[in-house]
Amino acid sequence: MGVNAVAILQTRAFSNLKYSAAFNRVFAICAVLQGASALHIDATTYTTNAVGASMSLEANQLKQFDYKTLGVTEAPTYWTTGMAEASAVSVYALKALR
Repeated sequence: MGVNAVAILQTRAFSNLKYSAAFNRVFAICAVLQGASALHIDATTYTTNAVGASMSLEANQLKQFDYKTLGVTEAPTYWTTGMAEASAVSVYALKALR
């Protein structure tokens, strides 16, 4: 089993994001896109609006994505620091690929 798609969540705007933090985010996204391209893997971006709507959540409520949807009984490590949003877009992307 290997990677056959990359899903990138277009995060909500940050009004106080410092240049150095923005640079790191953009650099990381570019590295993921370059890696996907080099491996001939489709990379798709999804909006928080589309992901949230598919889960009956507002776009700014993806942190409330229920980890039990993934079949686990405890919140995974880093759930409150981005893992919830990452998991939400993963579930959305998997549905889109079907």
